[in-house]
Amino acid sequence: MSTEHKRASAIDWLRAEPAFREVASRLASMVELQAMVSASYSQSPLTVLSLSEDGTLAIAARNAAEAARLRQLEPTLVDNLRRRGAAVARLRIRTRRNTADAVRPPPGPPRTPIPETALSGFEAIEASAQSEGLRRALAALIRHQRAEHDR
Repeated sequence: MSTEHKRASAIDWLRAEPAFREVASRLASMVELQAMVSASYSQSPLTVLSLSEDGTLAIAARNAAEAARLRQLEPTLVDNLRRRGAAVARLRIRTRRNTADAVRPPPGPPRTPIPETALSGFEAIEASAQSEGLRRALAALIRHQRAEHDR
């Protein structure tokens, strides 16, 4: 069974139920609007999220770069959608939050611990430091590094 046939069957079923006729009408409008958006912007798939009473069409873009491109093209897209019969006044563009698409930087090289001779030098500086803040910072650094050495 094709996706189009499944969609039509769901809408037909909703229309047949008196309690769901309004939902069926809104669903049919959203499906039609999705088709108009796809025809107006074919670079990549966009998802229609909602159309408000004031004509604001909320759509989801794949990433921030595409959202920026869509914001630049907003006047053209709105005009194209109006010519196709949609009552759209402006766009509200959201980015999808999909961590699978996120590019993570590769892990950096492992940190080498501070040598024991350097830690001894830090202890000497700590003992002679005038500033309480500097003494506490050096003590924390030495404690942390010694814990790393012990692992």
